[in-house]
Formats: sequence, C-alpha cells, structure tokens
Amino acid sequence: MHLKNFIAELKRRNVFRVATAYAIAGWLIIQIVSIVFPTFNFPEWTSQFVIILVMIGFVISLFIAWAFELTPDGLKKTETVDEDESISLQTRKKLNSIIIGALSLAVVFLLVDKFFFAPAPLQVVNITSAQKASIAVLPFTNMSSDQENEYFSDGLSEELLNGLAKLEGLQVAGRNSSFQFKGTNPDLRVVGQELGVNHVLEGSVRKIGNRVRITAQLIQSDNGFQLWSETFDRELTANDIFDIQEEITRVVVAELQVQLLPEEELIIADKPTENLAAYDAYLEATQLELNRTITGLEAAADKYNEAIELDPNFGDAYARLAAVYGDLHFNGNISLEETKRLMKINVDKALSINPNSGWA
Repeated sequence: MHLKNFIAELKRRNVFRVATAYAIAGWLIIQIVSIVFPTFNFPEWTSQFVIILVMIGFVISLFIAWAFELTPDGLKKTETVDEDESISLQTRKKLNSIIIGALSLAVVFLLVDKFFFAPAPLQVVNITSAQKASIAVLPFTNMSSDQENEYFSDGLSEELLNGLAKLEGLQVAGRNSSFQFKGTNPDLRVVGQELGVNHVLEGSVRKIGNRVRITAQLIQSDNGFQLWSETFDRELTANDIFDIQEEITRVVVAELQVQLLPEEELIIADKPTENLAAYDAYLEATQLELNRTITGLEAAADKYNEAIELDPNFGDAYARLAAVYGDLHFNGNISLEETKRLMKINVDKALSINPNSGWA
C-alpha cells in the first residue's frame, strides 16, 4: 500500500480522530490524577501506574480503530464490512463531538487550574533580603602577654555574639559551635560549611597597660575573601570597649545588609555599665560560668556579685547571677527553696533595671 493510500485509509477508518479524542481524554486523566492522588497521599507508584495504563490504552485504541469498525450489528473486522454496511461517516461525526467535548473539558480544567490551584506568583526580591544573613563569631585570639587575660578576649567575643544574636534579620551560630574552633586557626571556608553560615567574624585582643588593641575582620566564608578589617586602639574604659563593640556590630549589619528595627538600634547602642572594673568582673564571670563545675559556678557567682557591688545598676550581672544559682542547684549545691529565693531576688532586680532584658 502506497503512503498516500495508507493515510487515506487511516482517515477513512477514523484512526486520526480516535487518536485525537483519546490523547485529549488521556491528558485530562493524567492531569486530574496528578492533583487528586497527592492530595489523598496515594503512593507515588499509583500515579505512574495510571500513566502507563493510559499509554497502553492509546496503542490499543489505535489498533481497534484500524482493525475494527462499528456497524449496526456491533464491532466487526474492517476487512469483512461491505461499503454499504459501513457507518464510518456517522462514527466520524460522533468522534468529532467527542473531540469537541474533550477539548471543552480541557479548557475548563486549564482555567480552574490557573485560577484556583496555581501557586502564588513569585515576587521579585533582593536575594540577600529574601534569605536571612548568617554569621559565626569565632573566639578572638588573646594576644596579651598575660594568658590570664584569656577571659577578656573570650568574653568580648561572646558579648559580640550575643549582641548580634538579638537582631531579627541575622542568624548567628551558637557559642558552643563557634568556640569549638578556639586555638585551631581553621580554614574559614571549612568553618562556613560546617556551621552553615555565609560570613565569619574573627579577630584578636591585646591589653597593654591601660590601653587595648582590638582587631576584627569580616570574612565571606564561601570564598575566604575579606570584606572588612579594622584595628581599634583605645583607652581601656567601659565606654571605649562598648563603642568598639557597637562599631563592629554596625559594620556587620551594613555589610550583610540587615535591616534594623527601631528597638534593635537601641539594643546596639545600649551600654550595660559605665564601670570598667564591673564589666571586667562580669566578663570573667561569664567564662567561669561555662566551667559548669561547682567550683567554677561558685567563682562565677562571686564575680557577678563583685560586678554588682561595683555597679548596683548592672542589670545583666543580676540576670546571669540568677542563672548561675539555677545551675548550682542543678549540680546539687543549694536547695530548691534557696535557689528560688536567690533567683527571684536577682531576676526582679534585673527586670526593674531593664524590663526588656533577654537574660532576665
């Protein structure tokens, strides 16, 4: 059979119309299944099974359309049907109606899917604002000749970490995660991958007499490139220390494009004490507190009390002292009643100084 005659025979036997009608109906079935089955938590293989059945059915329908013809007496092999018995013309009209109906259903389905099931349109936003900026604050290296000043560099690092963690638009790796790299001189790209952060803040502290030199640098962790670096030479006073912390925090905020809320501006500018000796005792207490032994916690409590004596309005010292009493009870050193009494006294005092104290 020549190709031209073969195509004409396909048309006469309505194979093309059957293929068209089945393709539209099959497409509708697959689309409905793709929406309904996941909604009812059907296993994934059930959708695949339906698609395979539709494909197999397509081949079978083409075979039936070619090999058989519908007559008043039912289906008969096409070769056995006389021309005067053939109702292929009427079948063609019915198939045309089926195709029009299937197309109408497809249009209705597309409209419903577009306006009722389509996901919300994506808004064009700045990538850095759509994803929270993230940072790890590594422990600043103690460059002082006196190794007993280690608490000072670690304490400053922790205070920077705590200050940044208060900002809504910034994700900050926890202290334990960041301080595991203390004294290791790590590859900052590895730090970024391990902690899941895109920036790292590191630096060093050197105390010389009544002066302090603090060096800080902000690193982009995916490539190790330095975004910012600064060295601060200041008098060793509480105001100067807090000014340095504020400046470092503001640089980090600016570089990471974090939008500050009005209350966060106040948090950054807050100076918890004007007394350097009180702040020094406070920093030493924060490091002793991490020891978690009864001896370390008792020493931390003494240092927090020392800070409070030096500055009775040092709110954070009261709050962290309350936490130490809780840890001392947990370690079995003081009774529950005494713990509750001491914690309440110090928490109430901290809240009277600063009602928004996170520690309290």
